[in-house]
Amino acid sequence: FDCATSITQNGKFEYYARIGHDVVPGTVIGEDGEPVTGGGGEALKRIRNNTAALVTVGGIGELLGGYKGYGFAMFVEFLSAVLSDGYYGKQLNGVDENGNKCAPRLGHFFIAIDTDHFMGEEVCRRKAGDIIREIRASRKMPGAERIWTAGEKEYEIRLARRDGVPINDSVQGELNQLRAETGLEDKYRFPWD
Repeated sequence: FDCATSITQNGKFEYYARIGHDVVPGTVIGEDGEPVTGGGGEALKRIRNNTAALVTVGGIGELLGGYKGYGFAMFVEFLSAVLSDGYYGKQLNGVDENGNKCAPRLGHFFIAIDTDHFMGEEVCRRKAGDIIREIRASRKMPGAERIWTAGEKEYEIRLARRDGVPINDSVQGELNQLRAETGLEDKYRFPWD
């Protein structure tokens, strides 16, 4: 299970900044306690300079159980940062104490469970399959085509990208600019040229 403990992962704001997309309301909170609105690029700057933060799963405040997401996020930080001496909190914002860009030392936590110590592999697989089938067969929200379970979308994207990864216009522009700056315009052509 691999997921961000915030409503939206940090990389999403890097993507929003690149394509000029606005922040989804309620995903970032400012130091004043108010939700951050506006462009993804501005939100990313505020996250990087510690004047805003990603909101944990559960949202802001107690009304929708924000404390549960906050507790879950802390638990994951303990497992990922403490046990592997990884960065945590503000250290993950991609800048050092002097404001220079740096690569954060990400901590990870992996666990392998031998199902034979519980109900056995066959029973565990059957029960896990039953849960997934029941969730997928649940009544869908109006307008929804299907119910996705964890990892399905990523799996389908992976299959679709076996023959190449789509590159959006913004990234194409950045790559074109780098090619021009390095004098490779006559020597290298991109597939979109």
